[in-house]
Amino acid sequence: MLRLPADVRPLLKRPLGELLGTAAAAAERIRQLHPVRLIAIGDVATAELLKVGVKPDIAVIDFLVMRSFVSDDIKKTIDSYNVRVVRVGNPPGTIMPELHRALETARPPVKIVV
Repeated sequence: MLRLPADVRPLLKRPLGELLGTAAAAAERIRQLHPVRLIAIGDVATAELLKVGVKPDIAVIDFLVMRSFVSDDIKKTIDSYNVRVVRVGNPPGTIMPELHRALETARPPVKIVV
């Protein structure tokens, strides 16, 4: 099991790369880059990409935002992305072996629900 140390959490709250203000700007940048694989982490990121027509190869979601259930709009958007679903158990702030295996062996497109 990998656990995110408490002293590292504040460092990951700051942007580590290019910060784009809107999903449309992110979509444009993604289209320019032509990534080999696009992985969306989180329900809001996944839903916003889907709304602007960008379909991630792998979406890691849990239907929670800051430990609260996502809005119906976000859930409907994610549910409308009709791809294979893999369900794994994984507590917050960790990457359990099951999730690690699911990511390593993912055959896109796929939604990984934790």
